[in-house]
Amino acid sequence: MVRVKFVATNKNDSSTPGTSQLKLISKKPLPPKGAYKYWYDEHYKENFQHAQMIRKTKDNWDAYFAKRCQHLYERLKPEEKAKYKKLAEDDMARFLKEHAAFQKEQELKEQDITNTEKNE
Repeated sequence: MVRVKFVATNKNDSSTPGTSQLKLISKKPLPPKGAYKYWYDEHYKENFQHAQMIRKTKDNWDAYFAKRCQHLYERLKPEEKAKYKKLAEDDMARFLKEHAAFQKEQELKEQDITNTEKNE
């Protein structure tokens, strides 16, 4: 019988992002959601397990579910649509604010890098 000894290494897997990359990824602002996405998250996210069970029986589940959700969204009352549209507009404002701050931070980093290169 041959015994195999596994040795732990400190090397990171090449597909795993490093710490600095993770920090950059975490600071990047999330893209804004639309009104339809807010409605979908509120009504159908909890039903994910049920949706997966149905998916096993339907070959064209993705197209069917998207069409069904769009049909239901179109039948909403105008005040409900306005509510989700307002949420989407607020999220867009949040995104623009975070994106501007992120861009400014990136420009400052680039300026610092060019200044240090010039000083050397």
